[in-house]
Amino acid sequence: MKAILLKKGTIIVDKLLDHMSPRNQDDLESTLNASTILLDFCENDYCFNLLTSPEAMRKLIHVCCQGDHNQQNLPYALNLLTQIIMQYSDTEKEITEERKQQIQ
Repeated sequence: MKAILLKKGTIIVDKLLDHMSPRNQDDLESTLNASTILLDFCENDYCFNLLTSPEAMRKLIHVCCQGDHNQQNLPYALNLLTQIIMQYSDTEKEITEERKQQIQ
């Protein structure tokens, strides 16, 4: 069951990041919804682990590097990346040193 939940969670994060990528150039409401959900994921330890998986981080960084091709969504993607980085200084967040090294 855990494997199924992990797979579904990974799919959800991937799809939400797609809404903040150049694939979505004309639906600002979709971008805002995805941004809100992903920012909420930063507050939950389980969801945060999904959001900071190597695949999700690669995709988010790629989205943030799209520049002119992703002008509508870029501020929201950069804000999400900033929030993830800020979570590492949160002493209440349960992030092991090993996990921090993995993500870096």
